[in-house]
Amino acid sequence: MMVISREYHFSSAHQLDGHPKCGRMHGHNYKVVVEIELIGELKRGGMVLDFQELDKFVKPIVEILDHRYIVSQDNTDFQPSRFDFLHAAELAYIDIQYSTAECLAKWFYDQIEGSFKWEKKQKPTYRVKAVTIWETEKSSASYSRSSGTEVSGTETPGYSVEPVLHS
Repeated sequence: MMVISREYHFSSAHQLDGHPKCGRMHGHNYKVVVEIELIGELKRGGMVLDFQELDKFVKPIVEILDHRYIVSQDNTDFQPSRFDFLHAAELAYIDIQYSTAECLAKWFYDQIEGSFKWEKKQKPTYRVKAVTIWETEKSSASYSRSSGTEVSGTETPGYSVEPVLHS
């Protein structure tokens, strides 16, 4: 299997309502790694997808979040009046349950995959394999359809500051 990857960066603020630490507004310098896999044989020119072509799909998605405050469905108590210093253009309302790295990875995956347009009789030659979101140098989350793990977003997260020990 042939796979290419490309790295993108954006800075955003968010908060996770009810979380003991992340419930306060804070930000990250995110890194996004997009992996594209070949379907079938390499096309003429020997590329899965030209990196500049991939940029045309991914950069507009990154721009939605870059230097903005992410408002997710979880932000039920989000009151724009609490943030008078923010202008409407500085808010990114996106359709994810929580603004976690896990949910952002799935959102990026869906946005990129949905932006690939194929002609009716044209067979796809590539697809998104995985998207990894890095919040910090040590913390990341990845999403791929092949993992079989869907982020349903219907459960209320149970945040705890106490370690859970399993015996």
